[in-house]
Amino acid sequence: MALLKPSLGSTPSDNVARIGNAFDVVEGLSAALADEQAARVAGFAAEGQARERSIAVAVAAEGQRRLAAVAAEGEARQAGIVREQQDRTAAIVAEGQARAAGDLALEVLIGRYRYDCVADTARVGEAGWAFAFGATVAELQGDGSALPALPAALRAFGDNGAVARLTGPGLVATRRRVAIEPGRVYRARWVVQRRADAADPANDAIRLGIAWFDQAGNRLPDGAGSSFTAVADLKGTTVASGRVERQTTLGRQAGAGTLVVAPRAARYARPFVRVFGPDPVTDIEVLQLDDVSNAVVFAPLAADALARLTALESGHLAVRVAALESAAQTPLCLTFASRGDAAAATIPAQVTTLALRGRMQAGDGRGGDYLRVATPPPAGQGFRSRDGAYWAPVRPLDLALGGQPSVADPGPAWSGYRRLHDTFRVAVNDYPADAQFGSNLFGVTEAIVGAVEVPAASDAGNHSVGVAGYARTSSSSQGGVGLFGGAFAGANGQAPGAASIWGANTLVSNCAHHVDPWGFTNVIAYGIELDFNIRRQKDGSDVNVPVRGLYFIGDSDTNGLAICTVIEVDQIGINRGIPWKTVLVTNDGAAQVALDIGATARTPNAGSQPINLRAIGPGGAGRAGLIQLSALGDLVLSPHRGSGVNVVDTAGSVALQAAAGLFKINADGGGARPVTYGPADSAGAGYRALRVPN
Repeated sequence: MALLKPSLGSTPSDNVARIGNAFDVVEGLSAALADEQAARVAGFAAEGQARERSIAVAVAAEGQRRLAAVAAEGEARQAGIVREQQDRTAAIVAEGQARAAGDLALEVLIGRYRYDCVADTARVGEAGWAFAFGATVAELQGDGSALPALPAALRAFGDNGAVARLTGPGLVATRRRVAIEPGRVYRARWVVQRRADAADPANDAIRLGIAWFDQAGNRLPDGAGSSFTAVADLKGTTVASGRVERQTTLGRQAGAGTLVVAPRAARYARPFVRVFGPDPVTDIEVLQLDDVSNAVVFAPLAADALARLTALESGHLAVRVAALESAAQTPLCLTFASRGDAAAATIPAQVTTLALRGRMQAGDGRGGDYLRVATPPPAGQGFRSRDGAYWAPVRPLDLALGGQPSVADPGPAWSGYRRLHDTFRVAVNDYPADAQFGSNLFGVTEAIVGAVEVPAASDAGNHSVGVAGYARTSSSSQGGVGLFGGAFAGANGQAPGAASIWGANTLVSNCAHHVDPWGFTNVIAYGIELDFNIRRQKDGSDVNVPVRGLYFIGDSDTNGLAICTVIEVDQIGINRGIPWKTVLVTNDGAAQVALDIGATARTPNAGSQPINLRAIGPGGAGRAGLIQLSALGDLVLSPHRGSGVNVVDTAGSVALQAAAGLFKINADGGGARPVTYGPADSAGAGYRALRVPN
């Protein structure tokens, strides 16, 4: 509501009233303002208190949350520290255990090396660190320290001490490379033994070899004879072979006492043993290569020999023998264990003869007496000692040599004689006469007999020969025959042929005496083995050497009235009806042509020599068929009877049978019916019609 203002037209009382009303309004407004101000101040105070309380509560709550978060963080950090400490402790413990295990292994290894230093480094099972293990010769490249180690798991113990025992294939070699110096002689030695036979012992061999390296220690290029030399491939070695030992000598130059000559680029050598086959178990006992240029080895004297020497000395034989030698002008003589020892020795000039107790080593049976000669002996028949002297062997026996008369022997009592009669017999190791053919029970006359009894303890190889024949020709037009046998008839035999002649006759038996009723097992029997070693020329070019394994030829003027067969095979058990399992076998890759059959004549229009096939029918009657190539080149199959061939399926096999027509077919499943041909010109002039059943 609007207040009335004082005015000049109003009465003073009205103006005073109006002014009073205005003051009342002003006072009311002032009171209202004061109340509002007081209310606002109270509201502000209450709001401030409320805010202070809420801030205090919020601050307290946040403080509690922060305290809780700090406490939780502290606990988490403490737990993390505890876990980290546990993990670090476990890691330190594990590292300590690993280091302890490593230290123990290192201690064992150091101990092994310490003791290996005094071990025999030629024995594979005793000084394992000295040998490397691999699969092929190619793995022998590099220094000995870089070669793959021989696993400790291969160490085993055999009859003669510690060995390396290989199951299946593998190669063991020495880590040490031996320098092959000029003018020096080295001896390599291997000892192996089968512990379990191979499934194929004839092919799963044990190779004893020498790997070659150049002056930088690098392996020579691949190939037998360049990167390595196979000294021996022991084929057919079984458990029954026992302990097998082989040794050889080698050097940079060929000469007396050196059996293996190193390749021209070779300066180092490393012997090895390689085992072939997936399943044999093989012990490798010794692997050794030593310089033996200055070695002279004498066999030990037995006690009885010492006693006998003492007895001889008591008889003052030395003075008496010296007197006899002087009187008889006997030359001075020296004795050596082997030819290599003699070749490496400087022999005084007054010595004119040598006695060798062996060739490779004392007692190997290949020694003998040698005489000083002025000129070099023929190749392979002597040697030269270090002082430059030449020595030739003294031949103890030559019969009918150089035109001398032959040995005359009238023979036994030819009628009624029931024993052996040997004109000249050499028996090595006392081979008994009753083990010869005839068993000394019926008459057998022999001009020359060579017999060898190989003892059970022998490991000197598998070529102990009763009689050997050798021929070497240096003529450009005349050949040589290593072994010849001739048999001739001097009278008619009694019908139907009671007298027989043999150019050669062999007998192989697994018995100690050929008449024994029982034999020995695990023996491989060969009737005749023909080996051919055809080599390229020195410059590597090929050679013109025709090779005929077996050659049957003659100068006859008739093929006789009876049997004339080149090869005839009868049963292996002729008195018991036991057949051979296979007559002829050619191995894979053995030949380019298995069988080449010629024509029946050397004139035109001659078909091939037929292959006759014989059978025995159900009633016992014989049946025959043949396979032949005609003169026109047609392959002819002739069954037992009939002019045609019936081709039938017999349980998966194809059989050719005689047919009434040309041949039979079964086109509609109703049975085999013959294919025939019509009369002349039935298919036009000069042709016959061919009739094929539906």
